[in-house]
Amino acid sequence: MATLHVRRLPEPLYHRLTKLADQEHRSLSAEVRVLLERELRRTFSPAAKALKALDRSRFRPSRGVPPTLELLRADRRR
Repeated sequence: MATLHVRRLPEPLYHRLTKLADQEHRSLSAEVRVLLERELRRTFSPAAKALKALDRSRFRPSRGVPPTLELLRADRRR
């Protein structure tokens, strides 16, 4: 198994990682592995690739159409 060393990790980030590891009853190394694996799975999943392709496409909504985020917020307020 390979080894990864991280240098100059900001103290606040280190403390957040150790706190999360404690909450999940894992070692710091195990918690970092879980987080990396989860993020890589999310980032490189087929759905993520499709979303990135859509984002890069030239599709632009028609003028006057409210952004999706506005529609979602309005729906949640109802």
